[in-house]
Amino acid sequence: MKYHFVEICINSYDIKRLLKFNELEYREIKISNNEATFLINKKYLARLTEKCEKYNIEIKNVSEIGNINKIKKIKYIKIFGISLASFLLIVVILSMFIWNITIDGNVMHTSNELYNFIRKQNVYVGEYKGKIDCDEIEKKIRNKYSDITWVCAEIKGTNLIIHVNENYNRTIKEQENSPYNIIANCDAQIDSIITRTGVGNVKKGDKVKKGDLLISGEVDTYNEFEEIIAKKYVKADGEIYAKVKYEFNKKYKIKEKVKKYGKKYSYFNVSFGDMAILNGEGKNKDIVIEKNKLHFLKNYYLPVTFTKITNIPFKYVEVKRNKTQIKTLIDNDFTYYLMTLEQKGYKILEKNVKMEIVGDTYIGKGQVTVVQPFGSLEELSISEEGTTVNERD
Repeated sequence: MKYHFVEICINSYDIKRLLKFNELEYREIKISNNEATFLINKKYLARLTEKCEKYNIEIKNVSEIGNINKIKKIKYIKIFGISLASFLLIVVILSMFIWNITIDGNVMHTSNELYNFIRKQNVYVGEYKGKIDCDEIEKKIRNKYSDITWVCAEIKGTNLIIHVNENYNRTIKEQENSPYNIIANCDAQIDSIITRTGVGNVKKGDKVKKGDLLISGEVDTYNEFEEIIAKKYVKADGEIYAKVKYEFNKKYKIKEKVKKYGKKYSYFNVSFGDMAILNGEGKNKDIVIEKNKLHFLKNYYLPVTFTKITNIPFKYVEVKRNKTQIKTLIDNDFTYYLMTLEQKGYKILEKNVKMEIVGDTYIGKGQVTVVQPFGSLEELSISEEGTTVNERD
């Protein structure tokens, strides 16, 4: 392959005089009529010229050939180089900003919910990375959501990633300054209780009603005669699980208007920055939006979003469902209801569902018994003679 050579043309009777200089590495020697042509690497051109002048050899023609020469002759190579350099400069500048926010590890709280909360804290897509305080974001999320026990905010590339851990096994969040009791947050039966701080007031198998005391933050100190000589107030703490019953109740009409869909059609759109595109239902059509933000590698996003918008036209038609169809709907909805409970970390012990008919309406009724983390905080009122202890013993 010819990378950067020159083609030399001389008189044919002079070629033998040049061939004795082997260090010039002649290539593709051709002799026709009175002319001889050959190739040499361009780096030897100056030495060849010097030899020809020394021995009075006439060089008739010199022309550059090879791939490098072809590239140099491309008309728009300079424009391409400038464009590439400009693009790289723009990418470097854009990499100084946040162009995507990722929520990771959430189940109870939707990504949209957490994303909207972050925006209210003046953290936006398009924000300069130097202005974002990850520690402050973590603190605000912990203060807002009591069931998020661990949160980590980090910036990778142009992506702000919020990692959260929703602790289903502990719904009680400590208050910083005040002692408190733990009370029942609904009617239930205690399944297990481990008291860490304070005094346990219930045991396994006890039935409690909403507001009943579970663990007291008021701790009595006794002397050797079992007389109360002092009280101290602490932050009650413990691990409590209870059996709780949930009711499933949903109505289904025998006659109901449903959507009958027609042929769908799609189109594409390009948006920049954090522009929002309305989604949901249009007039007599459903709109499905699929967004794909431009990025390279894993976390280097750019402020360009390619969007596929699919419109699905429909019209309402009235249908009459039979008993079997409604029973299927009830089973599906009840299964989804069970899934939502399991996602919260609840252990399902018993479940049942049945169908009733009232007039032209079917009613799905069910009951679910679960074991779940239990208890809520109640600020403790302190008597004047008491002693307040804010730290656990």
